[in-house]
Amino acid sequence: AREAGTATANAAAALANEKAGLADEKAALADEKATLADTKAGQASDAAALANEKAGLAHQKATEADNAATAANTAAANAKADYVGEDNYVYTWDAADGKYVKTNKYVKGERGPQGETGPQGETGPQGPVSPVNVSLSGTVVTLTDRQGNQSTLDVADALAPIIGDLGTIVDNINGEAI
Repeated sequence: AREAGTATANAAAALANEKAGLADEKAALADEKATLADTKAGQASDAAALANEKAGLAHQKATEADNAATAANTAAANAKADYVGEDNYVYTWDAADGKYVKTNKYVKGERGPQGETGPQGETGPQGPVSPVNVSLSGTVVTLTDRQGNQSTLDVADALAPIIGDLGTIVDNINGEAI
């Protein structure tokens, strides 16, 4: 019975030793995992620091871009296009004085030679016909519409009152009758 107890104790001790070995292996594996986790955490921390650095640079560049846009807008607001004056000189905008300034650039050149005459164009369609035909015979004006209706006006008779008044005025100025 003692031998059976010893065999059981030895078997239990061997099993315990085996379990202890497995526990040591698991502990070593856990240590490796912990070391790997520490490495990954360090890498994540480095990546976060790099990301923060890049974000700072991006913010700096955005500020520089805003400043450049403000400067461009200010320049555009102060810019005025050059123009050619009636005297054929170019005038430029002086932002400091707030006015256009005449330059020494004269832009009118000498007249060039006459060019060749171009080809004759096609004859256009007949224009509209006047609704009234006008004819003059002596001092009588005759108007004839498309239906043949006529109206006449003796210009001398129509102007007689005016001419009579003018004759009186002329008599008074020259001392003579017309």
